[in-house]
Amino acid sequence: MVLVRPKDFEVDEAFFETGRDGLAYVFESLPGGGRGSTVPVDWLEEQEAVLDAGLARIQRVLDARLKESYDSFVSGMQRVREVETDLQFAGVICSNGRRNLGAARDNLTTSGLAVSSAVECKATATAVLDLLSVLSSLEQAPAAIDAQLELGAFADAVTLADEVLAALDAAEARVAEADKVDEEEDENGKCDEVADDSPVEDQAAREPPTLVCASHLRAQVTNARNAAVVSMGDAIREAFVSFDAERYGAVLSGYAAAGKEVSVKTLGSIVVDAVRLATRNVVLSVVARDGKVSSKKMRMYRTKFKFKELAALVPEDAFVETLRELAACGCDLLYNYSAVESWHRAAAAAAADASELPPEMPLIVGVGAMLRELRSDKLWASLERYVVSFVSVANVALLPPSAVFGTLELATGLAVIGDEYSETKCGSLRAATRAFATTYFETAHAKALDHLKTILENDTWQRWPVHASYGVADLKFVRPRQSVLARPVTATASTGGRLSLTERFAMEGNPFRALAPPVDEAASVVASGDAGGRGEVAAGERGGPLVGSATISLLRALAEYTHLLPALQACSGEVLNGMEELLLFYVFSVFKLFGLRGQDLVRELTLDPRTAGGAASESGAGAGESGSGASASGGNAGGNGTGSGGSNSAGDGSGVLGVGSSGSGGKGSKGGKGKMPKSSSSNSLTGLLARAVASGSGSSPESETTRVLALVRADSAVDAGLEAFVVRGLGLLPLESLPSLCSIVNLGSPTTLYGLAERVVGIESLVFVGEVLREVRPQVEESVDKQLRGAVASFYETSVAQLNPLREYMYANVGTRLIDLSASWQALNSVNFSPKEVGMEHNGYVNLLTRESQMLASRFASLSETVVPSEIQDKLWASIIECMATMLVEGYATTKKCSIEGRALMFLDLSVFRSELSKLTRLSPLPGMARVEGFVKAFYLQEHEIMPWIKDHFGEYSVKQLTGLVSSGAGDLGRKTRQKVIQYISKLQAP
Repeated sequence: MVLVRPKDFEVDEAFFETGRDGLAYVFESLPGGGRGSTVPVDWLEEQEAVLDAGLARIQRVLDARLKESYDSFVSGMQRVREVETDLQFAGVICSNGRRNLGAARDNLTTSGLAVSSAVECKATATAVLDLLSVLSSLEQAPAAIDAQLELGAFADAVTLADEVLAALDAAEARVAEADKVDEEEDENGKCDEVADDSPVEDQAAREPPTLVCASHLRAQVTNARNAAVVSMGDAIREAFVSFDAERYGAVLSGYAAAGKEVSVKTLGSIVVDAVRLATRNVVLSVVARDGKVSSKKMRMYRTKFKFKELAALVPEDAFVETLRELAACGCDLLYNYSAVESWHRAAAAAAADASELPPEMPLIVGVGAMLRELRSDKLWASLERYVVSFVSVANVALLPPSAVFGTLELATGLAVIGDEYSETKCGSLRAATRAFATTYFETAHAKALDHLKTILENDTWQRWPVHASYGVADLKFVRPRQSVLARPVTATASTGGRLSLTERFAMEGNPFRALAPPVDEAASVVASGDAGGRGEVAAGERGGPLVGSATISLLRALAEYTHLLPALQACSGEVLNGMEELLLFYVFSVFKLFGLRGQDLVRELTLDPRTAGGAASESGAGAGESGSGASASGGNAGGNGTGSGGSNSAGDGSGVLGVGSSGSGGKGSKGGKGKMPKSSSSNSLTGLLARAVASGSGSSPESETTRVLALVRADSAVDAGLEAFVVRGLGLLPLESLPSLCSIVNLGSPTTLYGLAERVVGIESLVFVGEVLREVRPQVEESVDKQLRGAVASFYETSVAQLNPLREYMYANVGTRLIDLSASWQALNSVNFSPKEVGMEHNGYVNLLTRESQMLASRFASLSETVVPSEIQDKLWASIIECMATMLVEGYATTKKCSIEGRALMFLDLSVFRSELSKLTRLSPLPGMARVEGFVKAFYLQEHEIMPWIKDHFGEYSVKQLTGLVSSGAGDLGRKTRQKVIQYISKLQAP
């Protein structure tokens, strides 16, 4: 682009060239050769004057051009004002014209209507008269339709509405046809030359009153018909709440008359809505009755809260009532659904037999097919979901036992109905019931174990005053539990679950509808464990079982567990495990407190060499029991300390019955026959043991439990069953974790025979516990499922059956604490049984044994018959005499040499001692003395008789004793013969 240079001003052409750098050109034109040279000031001033002159010329040119443009602008503005004036004048003309046209139109409409009514609209007037006649006859139609709806005649109401609407349509059609003729005639008149510009509202207001009445009546009838359709939908919903066959048939007939169908989706939503509304209304009514929620919050709960959030608001004292109402509403829904389906089956059968079907029958059969397609699964699934949500929000720890049992009974009964009604069964509800029952039992079992531990630690083990016939009835093992159901809920044997359910409901009613008065079991033994008062026997009455307060607490807890078995069917395996855990906890606590072996010289002498190390260390270190063995003449009684040491873990957390008998180191022992499912109830026992070990006073290098087990395994008098029981029990309940003896109980006093009265109460209580459990065995077996009968049998065979053998073993251990044989043993070892002649006096060890026995007999005589009964004294005498007999055999076997005179001296000592013992005890024959006599007679055997005798009596005497018999001179054997016999004994010992 080239700029136009202004006149009278000379500018170099280079500045008007496109793409030329003006500044660079100026620098090039400077005098002196361009950039970096010196420019003269005169030249610059000359250039400045030239530029000023040029600018002045340009200013003058611009001023001239502006003056020329201003004249044109002024003339244009004048033309604009003239046009604006013309427009305002035109607007006034238009307003006047519009006003004049409106007045003319009004005059034309009034005159035209008068002419049409008088001359031209005869046909329209006739049609309007007909419409008025129709309106007069149908004026009461809406009221008649409403009356039909109130009577439940849905088909009649719909038919009447359709007839009214058809009559109105015909009358309005005739009026419209007459109006059309008038309009065609008006097209030729002058009235149509002016258009009607009035608003639509004004036209409607000027509509003939007859047509307005017709429109109003049409609206009323249409609304009534729509209300009938809505009422039919509500009636179908009501059919699932309260079924009425006549009303249901009327509803379907109404649908047929209305030409509508009920889709599968609609039925599904109706079913789900019925369950949702019923369950929410039940919970909301309970929350509202509680009175702790304001009306404002109740409105919020009704609209915003989900069902699970509403269920959490139900108070604990209304939990069972709410669940019962939920179950009752659910059963009503199931029953009504079954009734609806049965109605459709009957309708379909009638339709198949009929030769001509009524118009509505195909529709009815179709609905029946839809219901059969839905069946009951959707209804039951929805109901089950709400019930599971309600049960899962319960705080089991805050519910009383009666509420827990009621909840389980209701949930189980509803599950039975669900199994019979639904094809998919009710696994979710049963799982929720099992979780609820398990949670409750874990809490209750933990409380029972803690309470039993507290009782054991504080019991003084005095004989509890009970009457002679005290037993199962007094312990309330048998007591009725009141049901919360109106009638038992059991599955029917008939086929066709839904039909049988309908028949049972029709004949017997809803089993959840009538609630029995609840039984208050807040003082449950499981929860509180109260052992009761001592006023259970009249003063001076005797002859009752030997039990302590801890025994009563245990039995009452076991009685409560037998009642839990039928109530907690969902976790009956855990309840069985809990029963055995309680039993074992009590039994081995008694074993630790009263039944461990004290310092036993005879046991050390007769130990199996393979287990002598561990067992001997137990005897030397003390049994860890309150008090240690000492003689009746005043030996060291020991303290009341309790053993501690390493702990044998209780297993992997499975239940006691699930663990079974331990097979470690046993005499061919085997596990129990029954198989129990894994149980979480032993978590309570594990936690209790962990707390007991954590609160222990210290630990020893070698576990006390290990030493006791070594003694049990080494004792030939312990059979395989008892060994397995002790091994299993101490594996689950290490001695270090079991309760300690109450501090006020003194087991170290010789005057009380080292707490013999307390020991007898504790040991004899095992017998009574076993008798009670055996008596209630049928009740326990009836309370569990068939698959758990084997576990019950295992419980009785491996645990309850071993209580009597354990009692005998404990009495044998107690006997070792009542007499001191150390002095007698030393005296026996110092006797020379190879004298030259036999004197008339017996040896001194016989006097020592006799004196110890006489002192013990005097102590027994000082005890009351009620404290230590005579039959228990006989057991203690038997264990003590057996120990003496074992010591005599061991002493005679360890003599270096026994001559013929020595054998006679042995017989003399034995006869004197037996004579003295017979004066002190009622036992006859004396235990073990025949074995001593047989051993002494073996010294008289001939060479050919010795080996057969050893073979016949190998199990009766130990290898050490038999070897000592041969080595000390029995049978006057030669050196080679003795070696041969000893080798024979070794062969017999080899496995």
